[in-house]
Amino acid sequence: MLIMGIGNVLMQDDGIGVYLAEDLMAENNDKRIKFVIGETDVDYCLAEAEDGEFLIILDAVQMGSKKGSIYEMPLTQLTMMEKGIAAHNFHLFHALSLKKGLLIGVEPYEINFHFGLSEDLKRNYSIIKQKVKERILMAASQKFG
Repeated sequence: MLIMGIGNVLMQDDGIGVYLAEDLMAENNDKRIKFVIGETDVDYCLAEAEDGEFLIILDAVQMGSKKGSIYEMPLTQLTMMEKGIAAHNFHLFHALSLKKGLLIGVEPYEINFHFGLSEDLKRNYSIIKQKVKERILMAASQKFG
């Protein structure tokens, strides 16, 4: 299983996927779960995804819902998403839609030129991280038995 942290840490909450992947990687004890910090390097992300490997993509997604909401979508449905839902979405998401796995997205509070998360997302970060971790562990238990 490969977890990819996607986002731009220079664009405030757009970096949530990167921050989640870094923190969850530091806490991970399961050697079957690998992490890649892809940030906005689409080609690097695609090169790291092996054929047949189950992927979980962590990213900010703008779905127009409550800020801080967590979304889950099978990768096969990513081509149905509109352009603009995530800044790095179309090329990467279109390529990943052929793979087996999940997108776990977080609705951002703010996306602006600023290093680090918004104050609102920082306040809710530990809850969001725990929910994402639980979902990853559930997927791992389904995959590994």
